[in-house]
Amino acid sequence: MLSTNKVITERKNVLDELLMERYDLAKNRICEICTEKSAQPDFEDFFKRMAEFLKKTAVILERQTTDQTEEELMQENRDLYEELFPENYGSCYGNPSYAAEKLGAYGKVFCLLYAELRGVIAYAYEKKWWDYTVAAELFLEVYAAFEDSELPSVKSVEDILKSYVNDYCQDMIEQRVAEAKKLGFKTCIVPSVTLKSIGKVDGIEVIGVSSVNQAMNYI
Repeated sequence: MLSTNKVITERKNVLDELLMERYDLAKNRICEICTEKSAQPDFEDFFKRMAEFLKKTAVILERQTTDQTEEELMQENRDLYEELFPENYGSCYGNPSYAAEKLGAYGKVFCLLYAELRGVIAYAYEKKWWDYTVAAELFLEVYAAFEDSELPSVKSVEDILKSYVNDYCQDMIEQRVAEAKKLGFKTCIVPSVTLKSIGKVDGIEVIGVSSVNQAMNYI
């Protein structure tokens, strides 16, 4: 019989292979999006810009060496955040006003999608392959909805984001609380619906909130 440790190792290897297969499929599709024209015209700019961004961060995720010079790393950091600089923010989809101007009723939900996808910068540098992959798959699911000749409803796009949160939020929240504790934070604010499953965590106070305004009261 196989030892328990060997069985666990083999299962982990299988899961790792499946994850890498998902990642490769997502990355290859994103690279195709960078050059194709199959999305609804009004949304093509958003999808192409985000596809280029994901392609760029995938290079960082896959990078094995850390021999970049300080100057190279500074330029890389600037390139990743340049569109959020004051002089560029006016034409950035992270700007709710610009998103609404360009995408109309879809602006709010696409602004939220933009914010979620920007999180892959941290995933890339921290080599969080699973987190990166599920974010990339979220992007692809929304993109696929806009390849059809008929526009999806705003609600259907919102439902895609809600499903993403329902499927992955719990795993991500527990991981973030553990990271906050490790970094020395004494308080962590989370969605109130996750409190029960997180439970009590020694060494850090976990506070549940039901709105952004409520969260701001604790800052």
